[in-house]
Amino acid sequence: MEDDISYMLDESYDSENPLTPNEAFLLVRGEKSGASYGIKAPKSKLRIQAQLQEAMQDREELTKEIDVLKEKLEEQRTRQEEELAQMKAQLDAQQAVVNSLIARFDNETN
Repeated sequence: MEDDISYMLDESYDSENPLTPNEAFLLVRGEKSGASYGIKAPKSKLRIQAQLQEAMQDREELTKEIDVLKEKLEEQRTRQEEELAQMKAQLDAQQAVVNSLIARFDNETN
């Protein structure tokens, strides 16, 4: 086991983020008692897995935000369509009044 720990330390020495003795021990021994012995995933793989998990959580949060924004946008679109329909109805009513006034004016002048 000591040879494995030394090997892990030697292998990581030249890397950008070398292992500490404790990290090498945990990688060789396993983090929990009763864990199978042997060389575990290297520190960079563990770091990548943590980054991947964090990225997946960020993606999930962003997806939720997008869904909320889509819902708000849909509500706004629906509200604008309702306002537009009301404005069209008012305009149609005003046009009907104008048409009746024109018709009455034409009747009075003939």
